[in-house]
Amino acid sequence: MEEYSDEDAYKIQDEGKRAIFIGIENGYPVGNDLSLIEKFYERGARYITLCHTSNNDICDSSTDSEGPEHNGLSDFGISVVKEMNRLGLMVDVSHISDSAFYDVIEISTAPVIASHSCARALCDNPRNLTDDMLRVLADNEGVIQMCFLSEYLKTPEPFPERDSARFALREKYKNFQNLSEAEMDSARNEWYAIDRKFPPKLATAIKLIPKKETEVEIIDQYKSDHVDDDTIVCRCERVSAETVRYWIRKGVTDFNELKGLTKVGMGACGGKTCIPIIMRIFREEGVAIDDVTENTIRPLFVEVPLGTLAGVKKEDK
Repeated sequence: MEEYSDEDAYKIQDEGKRAIFIGIENGYPVGNDLSLIEKFYERGARYITLCHTSNNDICDSSTDSEGPEHNGLSDFGISVVKEMNRLGLMVDVSHISDSAFYDVIEISTAPVIASHSCARALCDNPRNLTDDMLRVLADNEGVIQMCFLSEYLKTPEPFPERDSARFALREKYKNFQNLSEAEMDSARNEWYAIDRKFPPKLATAIKLIPKKETEVEIIDQYKSDHVDDDTIVCRCERVSAETVRYWIRKGVTDFNELKGLTKVGMGACGGKTCIPIIMRIFREEGVAIDDVTENTIRPLFVEVPLGTLAGVKKEDK
């Protein structure tokens, strides 16, 4: 079923299904042709992430190694935001620089989204939003979805061996630009090999749980289980049995929801090694659930609050 509005999404949700909005992550394809935005809208796009890891003609990126080009939104970028408001495309501020973020908030006549960002107070990464930016986003009636990639949840520890290997790989493959499909496959495989040789220390859900007194007691109780802290049920993502048990005992009995909270089953193995262990833990916890195989796991889509994000102007409220 096709869906293009919040009304469509609510209808789909009421039918017990998931709604997926088409988005363009990086406004680079717009180039400097404003008319393309309406063409993308007509083809089903309902949000655009204004930039990605590098600056473009719309705005500055938070991570461009060359630094800012426009000191926020460009003049063309201002026109892009206004055109998106006119059409009803959500403006996505993930990836953009701090200055560009504040420019968007000032110019947009509709609430905006940060489709996959995190909090800079939690992890000092320029891709994340500061406390002030989060407050401004809330005042804008916008929405942030948390990005659960480890480097945005936990400040990486120094790892010179891996960093040197990655740098050499980038040089070898010309920063992964203008590669053939075969070259890209080779580069990707070599990148994965580096990660296997120098596995990163990933953030885990258990580290992000608020340390309220009752929850500390709960966690201590879990540590007394017959599965110890070091038991890893998902080697690809380094997910511990303790983390899985915590969320099951918090009432999470849907496997796909558990995937979203722990990343279990989302690693390179596709769940072949960890899913049987997860199912055993479910059964040990007394949760009735059918056996899950690789072929029956449906994709995970995060549910987003809907309603006032696209095409609703502030003066219309």
